[in-house]
Amino acid sequence: FEQTLFNLIFAALAGALLLNHLLTLGERGEGQPIEIPSWMLILGHTALVWGLLANAFGHFTSNTQLEWISSSVVSGWFPLSLALAVMTYSVAKASGSPIWSRNLSMAMLLLFVAITPFGVSASSSASGLWVTIGAIGITVGLFPLLAASTNTIATLKGRWDCLVEEPAATCSAAVALLLPIFAVGAFFTALDTFAGIGSLADVHTTVNQGFFWVIGGLLVVATLSQLLPLTVGRELSSRSKARWAFWLVLFGGLGWTITSLMGDFAQMALDDAGVEGSVAGFRLTASVFLYGSLMGFFIAMHNATETVFSGTPTDSGDAYAGAGAPAGYRLVAGTTTIRQLLGQGLGIDSEIIVGGEEPVATTAMAAPSGDEFAPELIKFAAYLAESGKDVFEVFNEMDTNQDQVIDSAEFRIGMSQMGVAELSHEEAEALLNSFDISGDGNIDLPELDILLMRIHNAAGDADDGDGETTEAAPVAQISTPSDEEFAPELVMFAEYLAESGKNVFEIFSEMDLNKDLVIDAFEFREGLSAMEIADLAPWDVESLMKSVDLSGDGKIDLPELDILIMRINNAAAAGADAGTDEEE
Repeated sequence: FEQTLFNLIFAALAGALLLNHLLTLGERGEGQPIEIPSWMLILGHTALVWGLLANAFGHFTSNTQLEWISSSVVSGWFPLSLALAVMTYSVAKASGSPIWSRNLSMAMLLLFVAITPFGVSASSSASGLWVTIGAIGITVGLFPLLAASTNTIATLKGRWDCLVEEPAATCSAAVALLLPIFAVGAFFTALDTFAGIGSLADVHTTVNQGFFWVIGGLLVVATLSQLLPLTVGRELSSRSKARWAFWLVLFGGLGWTITSLMGDFAQMALDDAGVEGSVAGFRLTASVFLYGSLMGFFIAMHNATETVFSGTPTDSGDAYAGAGAPAGYRLVAGTTTIRQLLGQGLGIDSEIIVGGEEPVATTAMAAPSGDEFAPELIKFAAYLAESGKDVFEVFNEMDTNQDQVIDSAEFRIGMSQMGVAELSHEEAEALLNSFDISGDGNIDLPELDILLMRIHNAAGDADDGDGETTEAAPVAQISTPSDEEFAPELVMFAEYLAESGKNVFEIFSEMDLNKDLVIDAFEFREGLSAMEIADLAPWDVESLMKSVDLSGDGKIDLPELDILIMRINNAAAAGADAGTDEEE
């Protein structure tokens, strides 16, 4: 009765965790897919609840077969599902790369239709057909483990530097390398144990315990050094301590496993020879190694405690309203949305001023559909068009200190050298602030490109109301020509944006799964998949990202995505105009 009650209590606790996971997934963004780590958590906790209830029922009714099956589920499916979830998420998060293969990710789900090689005990029905079915089930149980390891190592390809920077990634990479070794060892010893032969029963027990000490221990360190800081919103207190914990747990666990296996095989040899002997020396040495693992756990726990109570906060408020948010914005004629304002750097404390002339301290920002530009900016765009230079060349000329941004002094000097305007310091600062999207007081390349594209669009849309286009000042060629060929997936992405009725900021927010204000390769791939645009392989995603990523940092920010959409729209408009001219 006590065992049944114990299982029911734990089943209730596991059920509460499962319900929390399901409620959390229910709050995810519209169209956001459920990733493989989430699937492993959901299915793992579901298996745990079922296993505990089934074990309680089997124990209460004295059904030994049901008890054996439920024990295998609890000791196999649940811990392995947690291990695979942590391993895949940790590597993808640390490397910034999408999980390498969706097919291998799906193969990981075979875990829940197989018998895991770990934790197998002798079956009461181990005869005839049951032995055959059990052997097949244990063999199938190898595939999800090998698939997870392969997927993890392949995801790290080209991102090996994250192993030095992120202790959690190091732990997961070590698990990916060692898991197949433990799995194969457990496989052969599990077959012997399941069939009731029992000659390798002690070895199987040692492999199981080694799996929990090494694989489980490393994933605990990964969780405490990556997932816990993410959960509490703080930086890891000490990466050095996390690395010490990694090495102590790794060598302590491996030392205990290898020494214990040596003792098991030595004992088997003594038994086969019929000689009395002791392997106490092996056990003592294994215990010494075990102290190393325990020290590693203590260091990891101490580091986690310091992180929770004294770690540096990673988010001090509104993610879209940083310290560089301007004090005010001046809106001109047109329409906009709160989302668009947030996306262009507006803080929650920024003052919004509608119309009129405002002091220099207030940033002038045109509404998206009704841009009005200062004459100097239109002359600047005309200069670029007449000079034949592109945005990259002019930006580099104005960026005299080559720090990848243009400040107000460089902007004033550049406007003078180009013969566009002689501006005072105050006038240059006010003009620069009028298209400084980030509000940091400087202009980067994407911001300059967006300005020129808006002037280009405004000039193209100029109409006198009678259907006749008014003469507009020449505008600069944007950073890529209007006849640029775009990948079909990017064109489909722009079409999806137009058809959905959403703006760029809304799409960006949906794709930015971790809300770090950039879209990495993993998020870009998942976003295209969720929109049913394309289901791309990792190498195709990287190629596509490079065509959008102007800064070359391997990620896409909001201005870069805005530039992409504008380029595609400009190219489409140019193509339509060319077709009209040919018909005429």
